[in-house]
Amino acid sequence: MKLFRSFMREEFKLAMNILFEAWDFFTDSYILFVKVVDAEEPCASKITDLVIPWLSCYAIATVVSIAALFIKAKMFRDQIRNRRKEFILDEEEQADRIAKLKKHTKRFVKTKRSIHSAYASMLVGLAECLPLGILQIIFSLRCGVPDAVSQISLVTTWLMLGMKLVKCTELTSMWKYRKKQRKKVSLLTSLNAAAQDGPDARVIQDTAKTPGLTTRPRPESVELSDRPTI
Repeated sequence: MKLFRSFMREEFKLAMNILFEAWDFFTDSYILFVKVVDAEEPCASKITDLVIPWLSCYAIATVVSIAALFIKAKMFRDQIRNRRKEFILDEEEQADRIAKLKKHTKRFVKTKRSIHSAYASMLVGLAECLPLGILQIIFSLRCGVPDAVSQISLVTTWLMLGMKLVKCTELTSMWKYRKKQRKKVSLLTSLNAAAQDGPDARVIQDTAKTPGLTTRPRPESVELSDRPTI
């Protein structure tokens, strides 16, 4: 049950985000090429000034959407690989320090992935959802009540914009949490390396890190000769 909840929070959620991104891009393309470019009278004469701005915004949105889909697809692939590694590591007995390192490393990677996802979402929201959503509102006001697909596209565009921009409020806390987990991972990695080198190396490392403690050089031995001094 715990594994299923973890799968729903991570892999399933990320897959649904990719699906929503693809659906939003599909509906935007449908509105542009079916309803705007091939518009019929009397609607065509009312939106002639919207065609060029719409094509320009769509070109920018296409580049941004492809980049965002690539980033999220890469994140999904990395998540699947990490999940496989977790299955392998769970079958092995681990020391307490190694288990802590694994836990904090997982949290650090997850937070880093969430930050990158927030960046990509905000970029898509500002470059795609906002301008195309405004153009769709103007199109609806000039041409009357749109069809079902156009209404779904309009609702989806503004809903996606709200979902993407709301992540801005979480960035500050995610930055702090990522910094905290990075410090813990670095500390545990150093402790594991010192433990593998042996107790003497760990004592030397702790002495070097302790402020106020310095190692004095050992005095050189002086050989005494049998000759009498004058």
